[in-house]
Amino acid sequence: MLGPLPTTSANLSGEPDPLDADAVQAGLGDVCDLILDGGSTRGGRPSTIVDCAAGPPSIVRAGAIPIESLVSALDAVGIRHAMGELAPG
Repeated sequence: MLGPLPTTSANLSGEPDPLDADAVQAGLGDVCDLILDGGSTRGGRPSTIVDCAAGPPSIVRAGAIPIESLVSALDAVGIRHAMGELAPG
């Protein structure tokens, strides 16, 4: 309902993606002050993370949004990026 969020997954880098609040609690322990339990996650692929902080946008982690879709969207509006070499074709 909120759209894209400026966050990453609720797990430590390299650890499995948590699929529910219990898994977040088990993986992060006391690091979080609050965990909202909205039930199990939908889908199965983690989020796609794009770095737009400095320089042209670049993929940090490929995920649910295909790279070619990102490349196409950025190309359509004329935004220079560093994703073309990652897209198939």
